[in-house]
Amino acid sequence: MTKLARRQLLAALAAAPWLPVRAAAKKEQHRVVIVGGGFAGATLARYVRRLAPELRVTLVEARKRYVACPMSNLVMANQRPMEQQYFDYAGLVTEGVDVRYDRAAGVDPHRQVVTLQSGLTL
Repeated sequence: MTKLARRQLLAALAAAPWLPVRAAAKKEQHRVVIVGGGFAGATLARYVRRLAPELRVTLVEARKRYVACPMSNLVMANQRPMEQQYFDYAGLVTEGVDVRYDRAAGVDPHRQVVTLQSGLTL
C-alpha cells in the first residue's frame, strides 16, 4: 500500500472541488483564481496545478513575497534568521501558475469574475 503524506492528503482535499471540472477542461481550458498568496494560497495554487494540469491557475497577491509560519519557532528561539522565513512566487511561476501582483477589488460568484484593483477581470 502506498503511504500518503499528510501534505499530499491536505492538498488533495483542498483541490477536490475542482477535480470534477477535469473532464470538461479538456475541451475548454477553465481557470481557477486564488485570491491571497500566503502560505495557504501558494500551497493551494501549487497543488491544484499539479493535480489538474489542464486548468489555468491564477494566484492574485499584492506582495512580491510572503512570510511562512513553519519553522518560525526557530526564529523566536534565535536559531534561524528571519530572512529565511520570506519566500517569493518564482517556484509557482516555474510550475505554470500565473501570478498576478495586484489586489482583488471584487468577486462576482454568479458571473464567476474576479475584478482586480488595476481594472483587469479574471
